[in-house]
Amino acid sequence: MNEPRHPEPQPEIPGGPSRRSTIVDRSELPAIAERERVSRLLRTHDLVEAERAFDELTSADRVMVRLIARESAAFGTEPSVRYSAIAALAHKASAEDLNLLTDLARFGEDFYVRGHALLALGSTGTYAHLEPVLRGLSAEELFERAAASKALGALARHTSAEALRAHATALGGVERAEQVDAALSALETSASRRPAAPAQTSQGPLGTTTS
Repeated sequence: MNEPRHPEPQPEIPGGPSRRSTIVDRSELPAIAERERVSRLLRTHDLVEAERAFDELTSADRVMVRLIARESAAFGTEPSVRYSAIAALAHKASAEDLNLLTDLARFGEDFYVRGHALLALGSTGTYAHLEPVLRGLSAEELFERAAASKALGALARHTSAEALRAHATALGGVERAEQVDAALSALETSASRRPAAPAQTSQGPLGTTTS
């Protein structure tokens, strides 16, 4: 079958229409290398290893982390890397980190982003940004509500349930305090229903022992 003829003349391309592939020296593109290194650190899934990876982030790295945390799906960023960047912001958070987390918790483009930002705010152990966490308790999506509850649980562990309740009352009155009580109670109930971890056994000099 003959190819259709183009009525317009084909433009002449200097050197021809094709080019050989060129291997680029990555040392000349330090920003790309830096992005890849930070992304590798953020891909750590194990909780303990993630804490160690976050410790390796320098102040210069955190500029890149904030950039990744802002990037929506339109940028092609892996969601897991973005969520890890959001979590990393809460690790030794600066004022800029906390402000960005608050913005993401309030205005993130979907409930996953808002939920991960809420979890990060809870892990900071501070009350300064409690208001968006309390608002998350009334979110439409279950994931976002669950994240807000877990964030409150983290805040209570860092401080105390009584202090958390007092701050919630100051922000939203008795109704907010009751929401906090309900969320903490639900977390306790859920924890009590989880199966106990299997006992570890070892062979000691006097026989089998259980720990």
